[in-house]
Amino acid sequence: MEHQSAAGFVPDISLGSDGDLAALAAGRWVVAGKDGLTLATESDDLLVSPARYESLDTRTDLLVGGRSFDLVAAIDPEAGGVVLLLGDRERGDWTLNRRIDFDDAVAEALCLYRDPSSGHVSLFTLDTVGMLEQRYVYDGKNHKMVNLSIRKVVGVPDAQACAVDDETGSLFVADEALGVRRFDADEETDAIAEPWMMVTPWGVIDGEVEDIAIDDDGALWVLVPDGQQILRRSRDGLVKDLRLPQDMAAAAIAVNRGSGGIVVRVYDEDTGGVWEQTVSADVAGTTANANVSTSATSVVASTETTPVRRYGDAADDPVVIAGEQVNGEPLILGTDKRAGLAVYHLSGEQVQFLPVGRVNNVDAVTDVMLGDRQRTIAAASNRSTGSVSLFGVEGGVVQHLGDYQTGLDDVYGLCMYSSPSGVYVFINDTSGAYEQYRVTSSGDGLTTELVRSFALPSQPEGCAADSQTRRIYLGEEGAGVWVAGAEPDGAAPVLAISLSEALVADVEGMDIYQRGERKLLVVSSQGSDSYAIYDLEKDYALVASFQIKADLENGVDGVSETDGLAVSSSALPGYPRGILVVQDGRNRMPGAPQNFKIVDWRHVDAIIKTAAREQ
Repeated sequence: MEHQSAAGFVPDISLGSDGDLAALAAGRWVVAGKDGLTLATESDDLLVSPARYESLDTRTDLLVGGRSFDLVAAIDPEAGGVVLLLGDRERGDWTLNRRIDFDDAVAEALCLYRDPSSGHVSLFTLDTVGMLEQRYVYDGKNHKMVNLSIRKVVGVPDAQACAVDDETGSLFVADEALGVRRFDADEETDAIAEPWMMVTPWGVIDGEVEDIAIDDDGALWVLVPDGQQILRRSRDGLVKDLRLPQDMAAAAIAVNRGSGGIVVRVYDEDTGGVWEQTVSADVAGTTANANVSTSATSVVASTETTPVRRYGDAADDPVVIAGEQVNGEPLILGTDKRAGLAVYHLSGEQVQFLPVGRVNNVDAVTDVMLGDRQRTIAAASNRSTGSVSLFGVEGGVVQHLGDYQTGLDDVYGLCMYSSPSGVYVFINDTSGAYEQYRVTSSGDGLTTELVRSFALPSQPEGCAADSQTRRIYLGEEGAGVWVAGAEPDGAAPVLAISLSEALVADVEGMDIYQRGERKLLVVSSQGSDSYAIYDLEKDYALVASFQIKADLENGVDGVSETDGLAVSSSALPGYPRGILVVQDGRNRMPGAPQNFKIVDWRHVDAIIKTAAREQ
């Protein structure tokens, strides 16, 4: 690997025993050595804190109190905890912001991650028993330091170091014996280890990994002292090799952007000094835009519901009910597909549970005429009985009215529709088959009548019907959104919205939000942990795409793996423009069974207005 400047040892920097170093922006470095934690520049060394620290990482330009700060995280090996220091760039002074202590195992390695969407900064620590913990240390929305544990997972035993590529959300963990593994840094993902760079004979690493670092282009640098080797893997997978002097005892690596390319610094444990080499930009390559997520728009949830009863994939689909039959207190019905139907108030408190079986999807029609009286009816697909379960809502109480058999083998998704011709339930099967049933009043009870059958090419789930246009929108998980006539003699389905960057399989829940004459279809894009909004009056044009991130101020975590969702455009207490309710597949902060998150529609409105200005 060629370079533009001669390699050699950096003058006036001696770390002594147990040294470490990390890069800051603008050619600055932080070093931990015999004199403590030091800020090193081309002109001077500034003592930050007189103590011994290890395993450094940094992030820059954090706004706190209206000023810009640099953040340095380091392990205090004597106490086994972590210290966070803030450096005021204008004033040139550094302060200890907080100390994080651990009750059980000692921290062995750490790294920081800044979410490009929310601006939140997470701290990852790997301890002596192989556990990986993630906690928020900076609130990017409210611009203040925090300390909130997010998740603990089984990490990597004998982990040496970790580093995060913020743009791609890639957390790299170095295992000295096996190599480097990749995890998703976003807390709303599963902690699944992916082999990234392995030792021989499985990969190109010729020896034990000692340390790793990330450069400005998101490339991973791997320090392998046994082979006097530094490997650089770019985001697109290109691997380059840089050799160290034979007499070095390399123990730590840091990389920084310099005027001539990437400046690489390596700590030599034998001499206590630092070896430096500048790698030219053309050799290092730039891959800043490779595999980078373009989703940077997000909202937060205002509150969340009581979790369902059991861990695992349980919560699925909600519906919002606001009408005469609920005595002024809006209700949210949510399915627990392992046990039954839960009823929540707008605060998120569970007020009722109906143990009717494995109900998957739920929907409702409010204040419709059935027989000689006005009623609010909910329906759910019941996989325990292969039926449609019907419920009545009156006086704020939900009552199970009975189960009505279908002709489907494996009932799955469901939605309701009402028009002058009647009240209907659409229910589908995992095969793609759909059945439409008319619901009528029969004395004190209800009856159902099959009025139509059709099918989509593959597995559907969510659907939503528009009573005014008499259309129904049908999600096909692996293809997109279909539109069909909602009346029993309505038009056959045609594909209206295909998969795209904004709509990634699986296509899951959907619902229609209407304000004035404008109608918007909100769809869960489960594959990207996001939500796409389409204009139903403008040829299904994409209006906006967004994610739901954590609200650290109120302690409500973000949302991922959403199955079902529901909207209400009615003015509700505290929500004058209505709400969006979504199922959360990973309930964090703290970890708990799945639940539903409630989003103030005014936040979504702000996303829509911003997207319109940018078009």
